[in-house]
Amino acid sequence: MNVQPISSIKAEGSSEDAFASTLRELMIAKRISASDLARGVWGTTTDGRGYEVAKNRDRVGHYLAGRSHPSKENLGKIAKVLGVKVEVLERVQPTPVVREMKAAKDIDVIFYTEGPNKGAASVSASKLLLSLKTVMEFMDLVAKDPIYSAKTKDKKKSK
Repeated sequence: MNVQPISSIKAEGSSEDAFASTLRELMIAKRISASDLARGVWGTTTDGRGYEVAKNRDRVGHYLAGRSHPSKENLGKIAKVLGVKVEVLERVQPTPVVREMKAAKDIDVIFYTEGPNKGAASVSASKLLLSLKTVMEFMDLVAKDPIYSAKTKDKKKSK
């Protein structure tokens, strides 16, 4: 098993997101790895090799990198695993959420009305089985989205 120490995980970009910093500090203080946190929040599953692994460990990595932020429901679960009040994590969320909805069982959609993501929405999906046609249509929509396109161009310029 390849385990990366929490202290070596750095957020992408020059300035780290406040939520990512706080989450990382709490995990270090509690000596909890990304796998430990994911296991405590979402449980375990058996991978293709037969090993028991934490569900959604990659999602914790996205939180630590500042690429996404947990839904209100998951924020409460994370706080419980870390042994802190949910308010500790709520006050470092990057942007107030106007509306959060479950579009489907495994899809979280968060709409932003303030801050750097104003006018955007964050979509987080967990291992959905979809038709190839649906996935291709979704990928076409994402590629045409002006916010996604701008961020993709910015990343290419910085390389």
